Amino acid sequence: MATQAPRQTGFTLIEVVVSLAIFATIAALSFLAFDQTQRASRSITQQMVELQALQRTLQTLGSDLSQLQPRPVREPGTPTSRAALLADVRNLYVLELTRGGYANPLGVPRATAQRVAYRVDEGELVRTQWPALDNPLSIEPRERVLLENVERFEVRFLVEGRDNWIAEWPPLGGSGGGRPRAVELIIEHEQWGEIRRLIEIRG
Repeated sequence: MATQAPRQTGFTLIEVVVSLAIFATIAALSFLAFDQTQRASRSITQQMVELQALQRTLQTLGSDLSQLQPRPVREPGTPTSRAALLADVRNLYVLELTRGGYANPLGVPRATAQRVAYRVDEGELVRTQWPALDNPLSIEPRERVLLENVERFEVRFLVEGRDNWIAEWPPLGGSGGGRPRAVELIIEHEQWGEIRRLIEIRG
């Protein structure tokens, strides 16, 4: 009687190919899910960074305007002066003002007020500050980028005794030493759209 050969066990070539195809599909789907998760995480992180920058910008603007001082400054190299609060579309700066509360922890002999200004430069909202109020031409101001992706930055002023808003300060026919009742800040941002903030100016 002939002995029957034992049956061979294992995977056929077709089964191996099918298994590899299934594994490759699962790996591809897992990678896509991981990549989408990473992209979403980076997007959320970037949005949080931009939101924090926007909040800091509004806080800085609010702090500067809330400490507005009625102190004009002399034009460098001329006998003329610039108003304590200045906004003119013909100027480099959208907003320029003298603010108080200039911290002096080292007790250096200097004024407790400083001159600051804001402008938009290639999509960046830049804050400029001068170390002295009446600046000699030799002193370079310090600049800091507050916010990126800015498409528009405007200010409007509410005149004392009126109900209309104006885009320039000092108002036509008014003196340079006055102050508005309120200031409206308008920032148009690439991510957040148009943001408006109203700041009351105390007398």
